[in-house]
Amino acid sequence: MKNETILKKSIEKAVKNGFDYDYGGFRGVEELVNGNWDFPGGFYYSVIFSHSFAKAFWGEEWEITNAGYPFSFKSIGKYFKKMKFWQYHLQQMVLEPKPLKYLERYL
Repeated sequence: MKNETILKKSIEKAVKNGFDYDYGGFRGVEELVNGNWDFPGGFYYSVIFSHSFAKAFWGEEWEITNAGYPFSFKSIGKYFKKMKFWQYHLQQMVLEPKPLKYLERYL
């Protein structure tokens, strides 16, 4: 899938789940969705790495992880970290060399 398509579908999914890009100050999102990529370099990064986008895209359910592997609440030990899905995926996406390809996996 092309980057433009991934971005468009990702934003559409987030908007469907409550992402309000006007409230977040991302007024250029409509232009991106409509195919205008002539914004200052990497504008879409500020959108996809925002907390409000991530919350809407992945949701706010809880996930318990240890080295990236989810576990049940019964197996929580003192070395496990408790975080929400959106926080976990945002961390993982930051580590990706192609963050749009990371988003593509969840469309």
